[in-house]
Amino acid sequence: MQKNFIFPAIVALALVAIVAIFVVLVKAKNAPPPDSTIIFFYGDTCPHCKNVEEFFTENDVASRISFEQREVYNSTANASLMADKYKKCGITNTNDMGVPLLWDGITCIQGDEPIINYFKSKLGL
Repeated sequence: MQKNFIFPAIVALALVAIVAIFVVLVKAKNAPPPDSTIIFFYGDTCPHCKNVEEFFTENDVASRISFEQREVYNSTANASLMADKYKKCGITNTNDMGVPLLWDGITCIQGDEPIINYFKSKLGL
């Protein structure tokens, strides 16, 4: 009698495992992408942004750390994305929103020196 019970139990467990794996794969495929991309928001005539860009050039940051650069003065889409990141940081007053801004995937880092210090720490400088 035990032989008759073992085979169906193994089949049932295998089916449960297959269904569980399928559910995990479907959820992973349909999950929104993580908001962990580092984004540097800048304005093309902003002097503080130029300081950060000079640091990037002098330290070859773009080849050492993956991040996006988004110019906001000439792109409403980039400006809107920047405003969205500010809102995620709890900053909703447009007078408090400006460049340079670094979104590290979690927080907003404002100003040239704090952004440069962020990248220095990432690079071990």
